[in-house]
Amino acid sequence: MSWFSKKETVVKEPGKLVLSFDDTKNYVADIVHQMHSDNWKPDYIVGITRGGSLPAVLLSHYFN
Repeated sequence: MSWFSKKETVVKEPGKLVLSFDDTKNYVADIVHQMHSDNWKPDYIVGITRGGSLPAVLLSHYFN
């Protein structure tokens, strides 16, 4: 699934892409599915604090 495939739930602001919490959870679930399909587990998860902390926390919860 592409990051931009659910255009009806994406709110556009100049220079920003704003996602709902549900969209964020769904995108993280898609990433986890891809990682499992590739049989890959990260050693570390790093979230950039300008919007990446929430996806990083959600991702880390899948691996706990």
